[in-house]
Parts: sequence; C-alpha cells; structure tokens
Amino acid sequence: MLESVTFQVVDLHDNGNELRVQWRRAPGAHGRTVDPATVERIGKQVTALMEAERHAGRARDLVSANLLAPSRPELTAARQALGETLYELLDGPDRALVRRLDDTRRDGTTLHLVVRLRAADRKALDRHRALSWHLPLIASPDGPLALVPDVTIAVQIGDAELAARDTVPGGRLQVLFMASSPGDVQPVLDYEDEEERFLRELAPFVDDRRLVLKVAEDGSLDELRRRLMRRAYEVVHLTGHGTMTDQACWLPCASWRESSGSGFVAGLDRLPRLCSK
Repeated sequence: MLESVTFQVVDLHDNGNELRVQWRRAPGAHGRTVDPATVERIGKQVTALMEAERHAGRARDLVSANLLAPSRPELTAARQALGETLYELLDGPDRALVRRLDDTRRDGTTLHLVVRLRAADRKALDRHRALSWHLPLIASPDGPLALVPDVTIAVQIGDAELAARDTVPGGRLQVLFMASSPGDVQPVLDYEDEEERFLRELAPFVDDRRLVLKVAEDGSLDELRRRLMRRAYEVVHLTGHGTMTDQACWLPCASWRESSGSGFVAGLDRLPRLCSK
C-alpha cells in the first residue's frame, strides 16, 4: 500500500499589480499582500546571487576545481540571504512555515512543500515575478530547507490541483532520457558519463520492473520530437547546458541542439512549442 502523502501548498498569486501569499490551509490561509519593499529586496538579492554565480563560474575557469570548495563563501552567503528572505515571505505573521516544520518534526513525518505560482490569466504566468526567485533556496537561519532530510520543496507553475498518488498503467513508469549539447557550446558534454550516471541511479527500479527506460541517442531536438510522437512518457529527463537570460527577468534557458549539430538558446517554457513543430 502506498504511503499517504500530504502536500502543504502555498500560493504566490501575481495579478500584475501586486503579489499575494496564501496557504491552502491554516495557518496562513488568509491571503496577504507582499509589500513593495520586500519585492524590491528580493530583486536585489536575486541580482546579487547572479553576480556571485558568475564570479564563481569565472573562478572555476581560472582555478583547478580541486582547489575550490563546492560553494564559494560569497555564493553561499548570497544563496542564504535570498533563502532567508523567501522563508520570511512564506512564514508571515502567522508563522505558517515554522509551525508546519514544528509539526513535521514532532510527528516524525516529512513536509512536502509546494510553492504554486498563479496568475489570473494563464498567459501571464511566464511573466510571474517569482519565476526568477530561486524558490528551492528557501532557507531557515540553519541553512537551506532542501538539504533537510524531512523536507521536500517543489515549485508548480499554474493552478492545477494536486492529485493523489496513483500507480501508472501497467505498473511501470515510462522514462525517456536525452543528453543534448550543441557543437559550439563549451565545455563539451560527456554523453557517455551523463547516461551512465543516470542509468546507475535508476538501475534498481529497472531491475525491479518498476520502470522502463528509453534513451534518445541522437541528442537533438528533432530526435526528442520523434520520440514524443511515437509514445507517451511519464518522465522526460533532459541533460545539457543551461544559462540565465535577462530577457525576461533572469529566467532559466537551455541550449538546444538541432540535428545538424548547431544550437540555439530558448526558455524552458518554449519546450512544448518547440517539440510540436
């Protein structure tokens, strides 16, 4: 029997003029408006984090990797500062997040936190101001919640309701893996290593006949289209190069590879349209 899972959902609703925070259940179930000063502070902290990440990237290019800690101090500090502000934002005057964490630890369960980005018009979701806020970095003074064993964090874009877990048809999860790297992007992606690591992690599920794994060997967008046209998958895992662009308030983008080997950069939100061409 599957373990019962309770999701704790908190909405960030952006109507274009203001941002509101509202938990689906008490505490924190009454909506509150985020003051402009907090939005401005988060914006500055996101910018500081981007600068720290760029600086860390330049350092990796200049210094041997084994001389660097996994996170440079300035990068760790920038992530923690933003994470604590996001924590305060969700916690609010009702201490909604603190009380949920306390309940989780008292009961010996897991807090499954879902931050849901909503807008009155679905077409406006790609302009939601919280898209660039690195929400998985939510942190208490003790550090990021994502590193706590009894906490999971997910970000949902749109207002679809969360359904109860169910067994997939046939009882075996259908997974498609593709590693993609344009020929003109550095460093060159080690396809075999990426595939080997992925296969190693999923091997126990394949051996138990709980999962069927397919690999798109070509690594191109055309190959991905062909695969998705042939059959449906529950999970599509893409590995490749990513970047951040200020074209849309520092949104994540990926480098996509065409069959010719050339590449182009496009936002992740464009993936469904790219695959449908």
